[in-house]
Amino acid sequence: MQANPHRPRKAVLIFLLGVVVALFFLAWSQASLNLSFIRPQSAGETIALLAISTLIFLAFVIFALILLRIL
Repeated sequence: MQANPHRPRKAVLIFLLGVVVALFFLAWSQASLNLSFIRPQSAGETIALLAISTLIFLAFVIFALILLRIL
């Protein structure tokens, strides 16, 4: 028998919390910081930035919902 059955669940919770915080920071930094390496120069770069931003947002929402479900 396991000594503490909630230990794996707590580890998953801490991992998901870290992922949600990291994704939130990535989304925030893309939107509000004036970073020189995120300025697209062509239409292709703009579409790539849009795709990456969309993936980050979707991952943030999915992991946040998983985290809320666990809590």
